[in-house]
Amino acid sequence: MQPFTDPAPPPTNDDEARARDMIDAWTNVKTQLVVEEVRNGGMLGGPLFRKTFGAPPPIVPRHFVALYRTRESDLRVGAYIHYMAFRDVAWLCGGLCVEPAFYATAPDEVGACVKRMGGLGEIVLRDTFARLTDRCAIFGYCGDARQWQHDLNIGFVPAGPPRMLVRWTKAIADADREALIEEVRAMGAF
Repeated sequence: MQPFTDPAPPPTNDDEARARDMIDAWTNVKTQLVVEEVRNGGMLGGPLFRKTFGAPPPIVPRHFVALYRTRESDLRVGAYIHYMAFRDVAWLCGGLCVEPAFYATAPDEVGACVKRMGGLGEIVLRDTFARLTDRCAIFGYCGDARQWQHDLNIGFVPAGPPRMLVRWTKAIADADREALIEEVRAMGAF
């Protein structure tokens, strides 16, 4: 069986801003909005995760938060996401949540630019995808139709099983891809 062709590198937020002809606005927003990896996801992302999912975030190896400055210059968490290692071959993406008050509390120019970039969730996914290229795939599990479309916008593709998405980051043989999808599917929702 022929190996899968090397996938294109994940698009960055700068790439997206250039494609939308808004690099100047995005450059300004980056002074007020940043996505950071944090060791303790519960400390910064926990309140938002609990508000969204009704439980504390899992203890997994990789946690990311989007921090932004409000109109009053307060620093707040605008979004949270985590990634769990699946053996040494893939990342399992989960728990993406966005602060419902983000657009109401962010400066107008930040909110407008973020919306034009696809929303804060897409920005967080693009940023983290660009960092997680050390394994052959990133898997997602999504049951929300609106989020499914955002996931497709940033490079996920349907993996086959219901609600499962994948972003291939390295070339692997078709048979290995299918086997990996089946292993992840057997885990159930993550």
